[in-house]
Amino acid sequence: MRSTGETIFVDEYKQETSFNIPLVSGFISAIFSFMERSLHTNDIYSLDVALLRFIFATSEIGNTTYYFILLCQRIDTLGEYQPKLNAVKDKFIEMYYEELVDWSGGNTAIFDGFRKIQKQLFQIPFVTITEPLKDTLHEKITSITESTDNLDGIAVLTHTGTVVVSTLESNTLIKVVQILEGRYYSGAKTIDQLVSKEDEGVLVLIGGDMVITAAVFDRSTSLGASLMESKILSETINDTIYDAQ
Repeated sequence: MRSTGETIFVDEYKQETSFNIPLVSGFISAIFSFMERSLHTNDIYSLDVALLRFIFATSEIGNTTYYFILLCQRIDTLGEYQPKLNAVKDKFIEMYYEELVDWSGGNTAIFDGFRKIQKQLFQIPFVTITEPLKDTLHEKITSITESTDNLDGIAVLTHTGTVVVSTLESNTLIKVVQILEGRYYSGAKTIDQLVSKEDEGVLVLIGGDMVITAAVFDRSTSLGASLMESKILSETINDTIYDAQ
């Protein structure tokens, strides 16, 4: 969309959760206008609203600022999606630079050919997790969670924090994603192991060759026991993914 509030290209992945695009565009324009007038910057990378997240990229083309916006779930991470949004932005500008420089409104259908391209860019995976493999992993972690008395939940995530499968409570899962995001943007691109006592219980993150395993144990479980059980769990999950590649 343009800084003047006009939306020139929209692609919705889930039609059943369609948004009022003019209303969302007005909301985004108001945010950037406020930031520019009050803080003299338009460097906004993301905005979290309830369980939704807006991720932004901007570009000056001619005399106009263009905003590229991805609306996703709160657990969709910046580490995974900011580079993809930047790739979409760069490709869009490469294909339609002349049209964007001289844009005076009107026919937005000229951009329709970009739908297939942007879908391809967003679907480039960090690690290949097919739907059958997701189902296998979900069955495995559900079975382990239900059969282990001191284990409250498990999540499997990529190293950029994207959730593959999870049996964790939503608030706990968001906390895990926040931890990984904080590390990612501080320069820690991978994780070995992390053990922490939280309100929810003992949280353990174990980094493997393929994915990160997050497990939450009952608070009565010792840190040592939680770590040992998590390492075995991580090995099982990473072996399952490795065998499927």
